[in-house]
Amino acid sequence: MYSGKSGRENDSAPLALKVERGVLVAISEAQKKAVRKYKESNYDRLEISVPKGRKESLQAHAAQREESLNGFVNRAIDEAVERDNEKGAE
Repeated sequence: MYSGKSGRENDSAPLALKVERGVLVAISEAQKKAVRKYKESNYDRLEISVPKGRKESLQAHAAQREESLNGFVNRAIDEAVERDNEKGAE
């Protein structure tokens, strides 16, 4: 049974897990650090606020199109910028 810990006596930190090819595997601290470093080097972060309940409806919309919420938001931004640029060219 999974206890949520690494199984080491002195380790109180929860074990990070991911599913890889249908198998649950542990994520090492080195791997988490590498992913964090990659994201910091390659991505900017934005924070948006939406009215209560709106997040769930946006997640459902994205899921219907087999997109993540992040992917949907990026696509919506790209499409809005493209439309705005087309209007400016008229």
